Amino acid sequence: MTSLTILTEEQLANVYQLAQEEGLEEEFIEMLEGELERREVAR
Repeated sequence: MTSLTILTEEQLANVYQLAQEEGLEEEFIEMLEGELERREVAR
């Protein structure tokens, strides 16, 4: 999987839309939350 650090806002929006279409919206949000937590720990 591509690291979220190199995705643009537009790409994230596209991935989110696909996740919604596939019924994976909750999983996508959990993935983003995990990435944000990882970034906070890295600071």
